[in-house]
Amino acid sequence: MASSTKTSGQESVIYIVLLGNCGTGKSASGNTILGEEKFHSDVSPCPVTTKCEKIEVQIGENRIVVIDTPDVLDSEAPLVDIKSCIPKNYNSHLTAFLLVIQLGRFTEEEKNATKKIQELFGAEALSRTIVLFTFGDRLKNRNITDFLKTNGELQQLVKQCGNRYHVFNNTNIKDRKQVTDLLEKIRKVTNQNIVFGNAVTLACAAVAGITGSCLVGPVVGLGVGALAGILAYNGKW
Repeated sequence: MASSTKTSGQESVIYIVLLGNCGTGKSASGNTILGEEKFHSDVSPCPVTTKCEKIEVQIGENRIVVIDTPDVLDSEAPLVDIKSCIPKNYNSHLTAFLLVIQLGRFTEEEKNATKKIQELFGAEALSRTIVLFTFGDRLKNRNITDFLKTNGELQQLVKQCGNRYHVFNNTNIKDRKQVTDLLEKIRKVTNQNIVFGNAVTLACAAVAGITGSCLVGPVVGLGVGALAGILAYNGKW
């Protein structure tokens, strides 16, 4: 698997995992990112995507791997080995999860989406999750921030995802600004996670040098300030 970090003469690879219910415009969002219709997308009450699909595309200096997944939020949907769809050790890659939500529709499964994401990919996945609202044309002249203020439960979901969100209008696939803006948000959040992950590894090694052992979970819970203190004390920051 190619490294996702950019080195001399190498391009960066960004993995984008699309998650969401049937009918949210998940596959259509994948097509918008790709800039052409590659994923099968249709208006249907039944899932159009029944297995993981991966498509790669070059956007500027980045190689983008878009991963469309079946409806993993629906408890009655057939079980799919979703973990096999994403890179192993995704924390060391530029990997982002896009939770696709249709504006104007918010289901019970979507209200519990963050719990499901953690069950599937681990608690750290939420720090890489961005809520992607589709059917952005429905906002008309409204601001997405003002729209969120009218729905407390939806606002809570966004908060659980670190207040990271974006809006797509999949009817205008030629609008590349909505894609480049999303990629900028993805790059920011994934780079932050890689830096934090490296800090955790160094801090855990420092703690192990003092106590003889280290559990990553408690170290992560210390937060950035405490990690910096540990590393500074041990001359690694």
